[in-house]
Amino acid sequence: GFSNGASTAMMMLHEDLSDASDSRLGGLDDMPTLSGGVAYYPGCGLEGLLGNNLSQSEVGRFYYPHAPLWVPHAEKDGLLDTCEELRDPQVDVVADSYEVTQDMFELDVYSNAKHGFDVWFTGDSQANLDARTDAQARTLAALEDWL
Repeated sequence: GFSNGASTAMMMLHEDLSDASDSRLGGLDDMPTLSGGVAYYPGCGLEGLLGNNLSQSEVGRFYYPHAPLWVPHAEKDGLLDTCEELRDPQVDVVADSYEVTQDMFELDVYSNAKHGFDVWFTGDSQANLDARTDAQARTLAALEDWL
C-alpha cells in the first residue's frame, strides 16, 4: 500500500484486529492469512485505532504485525515521526515479550527523499529517484520471498 493504503495494509497485518477501537475491524474474522506486507510512507498514527503511546499499561493495544512488514519511508516526510517514535518501538516491546528475534516491522528511511518518492514525474530529485529505484527492487525481492 501507498500512504493511506499503506496505513490500511498495516492495520490488516495487525495480529489482533479486535484490539482496534473501531468495532467493525473486530468482525473481520475471515481475513486471509498474509505472508508479509510493504507499506510505502504510511501515516503510522492509524487514526487512534490502537494505543498511541508507549505506556506499559497500554501494551495490549500496541501495534504488532502477524507477518513481516517492510516500511520504506522518506526522511523529509512529516508522517515518518509516528513510525519511528511510536510504532517501531511498540513492535519491539511486543517482540521482546514474545521472545521473537525477527524484526516484524522493518522501517527503512531514505535520506533526503520526500513523501511520494515512488511517483514518476519530471523534476524529481536525485534522492527520490534513488529511493524509488531501491524500494522497487527491495519490494519485488520481498514479494518473491513471501510468495
